[in-house]
Amino acid sequence: MTEIGNPELVRSLVSEFGIDKSKVPNSPSICLGSADLSVMDMTGAYTVYANDGTYTKPMFVTSIEDKNGRQIYAATSVQRKALNPKYNHAMVEMLKNASAVSALGHIKSEVGGKTGTTNDYRDGWFMGITPNLVTGVWTGCDDRSVHFRDIVYGQGANMALPIFAEYMQRVYADTSNSKIYPLDFDISRSVDVKLDCDDAVISIEEEF
Repeated sequence: MTEIGNPELVRSLVSEFGIDKSKVPNSPSICLGSADLSVMDMTGAYTVYANDGTYTKPMFVTSIEDKNGRQIYAATSVQRKALNPKYNHAMVEMLKNASAVSALGHIKSEVGGKTGTTNDYRDGWFMGITPNLVTGVWTGCDDRSVHFRDIVYGQGANMALPIFAEYMQRVYADTSNSKIYPLDFDISRSVDVKLDCDDAVISIEEEF
C-alpha cells in the first residue's frame, strides 16, 4: 500500500469491481482487509478475474413467469471492463498458485482462490474461481462474540475452504444439470507472466 502511495487509488479500482467505495475506508489498512464487505460484494468482484478482466454484476433472479408461463420479468446482465487483461492474467496466475489452492488438486477444473481470516478468528472466507464459475464461501456468525479460540480451526483454510472443495466436487459430479464443465483458464499465450515471490516481483511480458 505504501508503494501504491494512496488508498484512493485502490478504492477507485474496487469501485470498478462493483464494490461501493463508501464501504472501503480511505486508509492504508484496507490492504489487510479492513473493509466490511458481503459475500455478494466479494463474489461479484471476483467475476473480474474469471472473465478476463470484465466485471459481471451478480443477479439473484434472472426471470419470473406468471401461472401461464408468460415471462413478466427478465433481468438484464450488467457487464463492464474493469481490468486490463494482461494484469488480470497475472492475478489469475497468483490465485492459481495460492498456498491453499494446492489442497484442491482433486478438483477436475483449473482453479484459483484466496482464503481470508478476520480478527479473533470470527470469520473464515474462501473466494474461488474456475473459468466458468465464481464461488464465495463465508463461515461465521452474525453474533460477533462467537469465534474460535485459536487459528488451528479458526482460519479460512479450515473453515471455508473444505466447503468450497465439496461444493465443486458436487458441481462436476452433476454436469448434466449444472451445465458447468471442467476447463482451463484461457490465458493468451502472447502474455508471459513470471512470478518471483522471493523478490516480490511480478513481470509481465507481452509479445506483439
